[in-house]
Amino acid sequence: MVMRSVMQPGWSWEKYIKPMAGEDSCPLEHREVIVSGRIRYKMDDGTEVIGQAGDYLEISPGHLAWVLDDEPCVTIDW
Repeated sequence: MVMRSVMQPGWSWEKYIKPMAGEDSCPLEHREVIVSGRIRYKMDDGTEVIGQAGDYLEISPGHLAWVLDDEPCVTIDW
């Protein structure tokens, strides 16, 4: 499955997904291309990754995420 996501400025996993997921952090693995905007991932072990337009990221389960800056973040995720 391939998914295109548009996350608006101010979006965070904790604010919008955690209440529905019932998990402390995202349990999914992501392989994604950042089309526009910037996003920050913080892993459960404390390491952080910032993705921006043109980046390919592989994000392991056990992370939080939030959009940086005032531009929506668009990703293609599979």
